[in-house]
Amino acid sequence: MKILQINKFFHPQGGADRHFLDLINLLAQNKHQIVVFSTESNKNIDNQYSRKYSAYWPKYNDYSQQGKFGLKKIIQFFYNYEAVRKLKQLLKKEKNIDLAHIHNIYHHLTPVILKILKKHKIPVIMTLHDYKLICPNYNLFNQGQICEKCKDGSYWQCWKNKCIQNSASKSLLTSLEAYFQKTFFPYSKLVDKFIAPSYFIKNKFIEFKFPNKNIEVIHNFVQIPETKKEDQEKENYFLYAGRLHQTKGVDKIIKLIPKLDKDLSFYIVGDGPERKNLQAISSELGVADKIKFLGYFGPQEKDKMFDLIQKAKFVIVPSIWYENCSIGILQALALGKIVIAHNLGGNSELIQNNYNGYLYKNKSELTHLVI
Repeated sequence: MKILQINKFFHPQGGADRHFLDLINLLAQNKHQIVVFSTESNKNIDNQYSRKYSAYWPKYNDYSQQGKFGLKKIIQFFYNYEAVRKLKQLLKKEKNIDLAHIHNIYHHLTPVILKILKKHKIPVIMTLHDYKLICPNYNLFNQGQICEKCKDGSYWQCWKNKCIQNSASKSLLTSLEAYFQKTFFPYSKLVDKFIAPSYFIKNKFIEFKFPNKNIEVIHNFVQIPETKKEDQEKENYFLYAGRLHQTKGVDKIIKLIPKLDKDLSFYIVGDGPERKNLQAISSELGVADKIKFLGYFGPQEKDKMFDLIQKAKFVIVPSIWYENCSIGILQALALGKIVIAHNLGGNSELIQNNYNGYLYKNKSELTHLVI
């Protein structure tokens, strides 16, 4: 098949992007012809796809920065006219595409591109990597806890509760975006079939009365080296690998460190907006010497990442939001590692309690398992 893969980032910023990049490679290995549409950024991976197709990609807009957006940027937040123009050029070059697979296109590519695909009579599937289509801030999470106030399409709650960077203006913009898309570019009508990486997210969409019920559950996958060492000797640390974000609950683990055996260390692989805060907490508690912030590992450092996982005593996934289908859990399990995870979202679909890992429901259960 000739498959058009579309994602707003062509670098592994989060789990959705890593899945997108790995899927391209997996499909190519299975003799499918891959065409890629993304955004042009200096962060992009340099490979055969970026070299071949980046001339047909719109420029990346950084919406993560603090401060006000200009009018042009606000318009592109709702309707990326450059993405429309570039996609038309790409489709003119690449004929006879059998299928378009959408990942995350919010803000940067915008759902206007779905209408272009429809005009070309290209079937469209989309993977639900997060909750964006039912929750303007992606996460069903705000102010340190699960939030479902936008249920039944009450997107104005995002503005009322300052769900985007605790900013009233950005939250208002995102609330308006949700209403705009629902009215003029509804994903539920422009996508033929949705892929849910967990039964949990499928059921959550149904619970929120998402109009399109054509949702198929296909869990995420991971690829590990065929030459992995089965009997790596464990070292005296446990490991978290993932984005350093408030939703991930890493601070909960750091606060347990003073109670741990004095020789046990905590390794943290990844980066994100919470890193400085987590380092500050470590210093305040006097446990900075027991915690190693190892930073982000790029795609070229997968072997190093897998080696760290295999040598760890266990891997911990303390997320306090509804995890969908955690790549971190899948990697650890594929490498034969015990996982301790918060019993939220799709985690219980991957971990069989007391068999390949442990699920905890509250702080006392977590404390008992770790200590």
